[in-house]
Amino acid sequence: MRNCDLLCVGAGLTLLLGLIPSVASAQTFESIGVRAQGLGGAYVAVADDATSSWWNPAGQVTGAYFSAVVEKGRTTEPVTPTASGPAVRTTWTDFSVGFPALGLSHYRLRISEIASNSTTAGGAANRQDPGGTGTSSVRSIGINQYSATIGQSIGDAVAIGATLKLLQAGEVRSTSTGTAPLDDADALDVVRQTRPDVDGGVMVHAGHVRLGL
Repeated sequence: MRNCDLLCVGAGLTLLLGLIPSVASAQTFESIGVRAQGLGGAYVAVADDATSSWWNPAGQVTGAYFSAVVEKGRTTEPVTPTASGPAVRTTWTDFSVGFPALGLSHYRLRISEIASNSTTAGGAANRQDPGGTGTSSVRSIGINQYSATIGQSIGDAVAIGATLKLLQAGEVRSTSTGTAPLDDADALDVVRQTRPDVDGGVMVHAGHVRLGL
């Protein structure tokens, strides 16, 4: 009887949580890869195409013999238009090609956002206010990544990989008095610094279970 009660309570909680709407997002870098976006960013354990160089380099050896991805896109948040307008805009272009043992890729991202807003008409401050008669604090981040990915299988269940990266990145902050502060942020000149970097990844798969790190 007690087991039945616990089962009913668990089923009720599951149903309740399923009825609560929420944004499907697991990582903050879900802009790269159409498949990754379709999975809400939950792609680290299943990345098996050319974009694995961005998500998990171990996926380089788990997919098809040859994979190539070319993308160009733009997103704004919030997605649904509101009176306050979007607060963040992400623009990206990427090219990646992969074989089981080697992948080459180039990713370019521009992330612009309204950091804060103060009105001159005595209104309340609103981070997502697109401007009007106020002054918006904006910032823009620019990222270029040139990378090469190598991977290796260990038996039938484990794959490891590494992505060697040359990063060019920078951030700039300014103010905007216009009615389109995100456009003003996109127009800012971002001074980038160049640094080498490396990503490491591992995948473990057994049947229908996949783990990625």
